[in-house]
Amino acid sequence: MLTKPPYGGMRVRVRAPLLYAGRMSNVTVSDLPWNNFNAAEETIDFTSSDIPKTFRSGLVSIVAKFAGNKVKLQRATANPRIDWSANINHKYVKKDKKKPNPESVKKPNNPKLKQLNSALVCKEGTLVEHFEINNTEWIACENLNEFDGAILLQSSKGDVEWFSKSYSAYGTNYTDNQYYLGLTKQEVATAGRDVLANLLLYNGTTPLEPTWARVASAAPPLRNSGRGGNWDTDCPGVRTFAGSRSASIDFTFSEVARDCSWNGGPSIQTMCIDLHNKAMGQARQVINQSGIGEGLVGDILPAALFFFPVNVSNSNETRYWTYVNVPNANMAGSREQATWMRFQQIACSSHNNCRLVDWPLYWNSFWFTRFPGKTQQALQTGITGPIHAASASGFYSGLLELKQYWQSVFTTENVMTVELPATKETNGTFLMQQAQHSLVKNMITRADTWHPRYGAEPGYGGDAWNGLQDVFTTTVTAALEWGALPYAQGVIANYFTHYVRDDGMIMHVGVDVPASARVLTVLAMFYSYSNNDNDNNMFMVSVYEKAKALALWLISRRDLSLTVDKTDVRYGIPQGDANPENYVNTMYPNSQPLHFYASATEMYRAFVDVGQVWVDIGTSISNDDMREHGHVLLNTSRLLLSDLQNSMSKTVQHTGNPEYPRIWPLTAEVNDTQGQLLNSYKTYPEMMYSGVLTNQQVLDIVKYMSVGNQSVILLVPGVNTSLSTRAPLGFAYGLLQHDLVPLFLVHFFALSAHGLTRGSWTPPERSDIADRDVPAKPYAVTGTAVVPVYLKWALLYEDVATKTLWIGKAIPRGWLEPTSAAVVATNITSRYGRISYQFNAKLDDSERYCLNANITLPTTIINKKPNKLRIRIRSPMQYLGKMKTVTIAGKQWNHFNATAETIDITSSDIDADFVKSLTNVLACFMP
Repeated sequence: MLTKPPYGGMRVRVRAPLLYAGRMSNVTVSDLPWNNFNAAEETIDFTSSDIPKTFRSGLVSIVAKFAGNKVKLQRATANPRIDWSANINHKYVKKDKKKPNPESVKKPNNPKLKQLNSALVCKEGTLVEHFEINNTEWIACENLNEFDGAILLQSSKGDVEWFSKSYSAYGTNYTDNQYYLGLTKQEVATAGRDVLANLLLYNGTTPLEPTWARVASAAPPLRNSGRGGNWDTDCPGVRTFAGSRSASIDFTFSEVARDCSWNGGPSIQTMCIDLHNKAMGQARQVINQSGIGEGLVGDILPAALFFFPVNVSNSNETRYWTYVNVPNANMAGSREQATWMRFQQIACSSHNNCRLVDWPLYWNSFWFTRFPGKTQQALQTGITGPIHAASASGFYSGLLELKQYWQSVFTTENVMTVELPATKETNGTFLMQQAQHSLVKNMITRADTWHPRYGAEPGYGGDAWNGLQDVFTTTVTAALEWGALPYAQGVIANYFTHYVRDDGMIMHVGVDVPASARVLTVLAMFYSYSNNDNDNNMFMVSVYEKAKALALWLISRRDLSLTVDKTDVRYGIPQGDANPENYVNTMYPNSQPLHFYASATEMYRAFVDVGQVWVDIGTSISNDDMREHGHVLLNTSRLLLSDLQNSMSKTVQHTGNPEYPRIWPLTAEVNDTQGQLLNSYKTYPEMMYSGVLTNQQVLDIVKYMSVGNQSVILLVPGVNTSLSTRAPLGFAYGLLQHDLVPLFLVHFFALSAHGLTRGSWTPPERSDIADRDVPAKPYAVTGTAVVPVYLKWALLYEDVATKTLWIGKAIPRGWLEPTSAAVVATNITSRYGRISYQFNAKLDDSERYCLNANITLPTTIINKKPNKLRIRIRSPMQYLGKMKTVTIAGKQWNHFNATAETIDITSSDIDADFVKSLTNVLACFMP
């Protein structure tokens, strides 16, 4: 690393062969776009201020591509007009829309601050720090009167940066009686049915519109993390973690922010609180365990925040410490994860009168970094650390770099953007940020950018789960639905390179036929979402051989079932496990793998979708093998569907119980499944994901899971009274396909409020709703897909069975109140191209409720049309069923359904002129 960068910066000369000279078109540095290059001079340029942060870990990966138009070469000369004093602060100029609550400007009793004579004054909040970054003066101001008060950074050059904070207390069982919708948790635990969902959906027999706040009140926040997976530490459980994409590990925390992964961080109680108070001559403070809370810094950033109330004797003030952990944004391929840490003590004499006690304490990754080796303190204590102690400059520059990094990632990925009403009952801004942070958590879970992990260490971060199909499928689905196509492509490339074998089997501990079929479905989904251009054709060709091998292996599972008589209910239903953990039960000859209906449904969907992809690409590039393989899959899909419907019609069980009149078995072996893992919480959703079940079948399954075998709670699949984030996506998909929107919203909001930790948005694999004192299972990355996917589906949903494109299908009614802000969704992915729209509800001059929709469809939809386009307007309840008139571009449109709340458009309606007219859709309702 260059410890003293040259003032003139650094230039990397790439003297390409003459064929490519002058054609440099694209450069990435550590996998991030780098625009400072010169094709004519054949250089990649770094300013003096770029070098410390870009090359902090030594060598980095620099990739230059040569695909541009040739430019005339010229000599590379120095530019005397370059301002070599430019520093990183120039990049931080964008001011967030949201500000903290106003607070009188205060200055803490910090001797370090008294020595400074700065003209900088806090625009809002309390001055908590004064520091320099690259010779530029900065101050840090913070609203200390609120747990979630924002941090404001101001520089002498006029830069202003806001960082919000979130907060949620863990709570204790003392307040459990405030939850459970009027029931006791014992009543919920012993009800034998999903009583909470019923109370959220109905008031007696009157239907209710579910809201996030109401669903959140159905159970306490998740408060107790537990063990599981690889657990070689005495840490009681992992609450959350901080990290980066490029590292191979994360910084994991227990409930009390203990360093669970033994990264070398300081102890909060002994090294931070006790040593500081000892140095200041203050009495010892003990953390009040029952009052601990958590949160995040910077909306979606992976910066962890903890709150520790402390017991103070002989004081009229309440006191608490905060701990912020900011991971280095880019570890440039290092296996380790460096972080910056800040600890502050706050004292409050009343709600609006809080102050900083003494001064903040800083650490850089390790416990010893606060203790420099050349100080009197080091001589007295024997503690030796770096020459210079960790400082405010390092902490706040790390925070600024973290924000810049993730802004760059989201811009490069071209993700969709949304602006949603922040209503009291269902805060759309909260859900949007939760969705974006979930994508961030998903990305930082992977080792060295692309390599999969099921969780973090300790827990599910070990190699045993790397190949788990659900990790791959949920990650790619979330990336595609949110528009992060480059990320999706990188994940696909990694999986087909390292985890799909040449014979088509998956590099994992056991067989999972339905999930293996879903691998092909999401591959086809990637092709459809990426506009089928030549570059993506070539990418698909690169994975074709292994994808073909996987499909042939799946066909072999079906072929095993063709050896029985055609009248046998197992005929045509693929044989093989539906959970890789079942391998123990099928290792012996006496326990043959079962014939799961989920294998048939998921295989059908995979063969329909990817089969058509191979036909289309094979035709376009004249590849006969590919085209023929595609037709084989399409033909097999029709046989699968016929055999599935025939078998299920024979195995359905009529119960005579009106609460769940029919049971649709998970396997063709209705009465011969003893000792094997059926996992209805996983396999029923997989059956629903395919789009082939009827409305009656989906309703029957939901009723049976709710009452018959109690495998859902709050309409989330799980085990007894626990909910699982392992594989719920198919359940939501099936609910939406059959227009069970209220049920979908309960399911969505339950996972958002109870499937993730309330403050840090970290999803454990499973947690108990009826007893929050039961330790949850460790973090599982599959849960990070839930909120991004569900929010996208609420805004834009595709029914793959009928090829119907829905706009606004499950928007919460509160977002379309005339007093609510507009619903804005921009650049949303679909199989027909990127879509943007805005819904704006209002009362017109005659007090009629009207909604104006401005919809921008891609031009690609003219040649690749859905069978139907349906615009759903979920008006406030008082206008339900009262849609009276619809106009499109000022012209009357009669194809609407007031009962279904839809404006209906057929494939034949869609042409270039009609697409343009959709920017002005007006629907008005009777009073």
